Amino acid sequence: SSSSSSSKYKLKKQVTEEEMYQLRLKINGRERKRMHDLNLAMDGLREVMPYAHGPSVRKLSKIATLLLARNYILMLTSSLDEMKRLVGEIYGGQHSAFHCGTVAHAAGAGGHTGGPAAAAAA
Repeated sequence: SSSSSSSKYKLKKQVTEEEMYQLRLKINGRERKRMHDLNLAMDGLREVMPYAHGPSVRKLSKIATLLLARNYILMLTSSLDEMKRLVGEIYGGQHSAFHCGTVAHAAGAGGHTGGPAAAAAA
């Protein structure tokens, strides 16, 4: 058993410089592709973020992009919750178009044929 493990060790040690070089090339290539894909994803996120896109505006760093995206999602979530609350108040707590997905249900239940909820849902 000890002789087989020592022969395995010798086999591992006999990797040529050329093989090591080729291995490094493969590893480096995978890392470059990973970073390229990450940068493309970050650029895609920057494109949809609500900040000035003018030529004088510096590109956001990765961390700034992620923090801005997080805060934007939290703000949108809060706005949506507030909108749902207001629609609920307008229709007296009955199912609104935002909850069941149809204007007809909200209009039929509340007796309304228009209004902000119907316009927003349309």
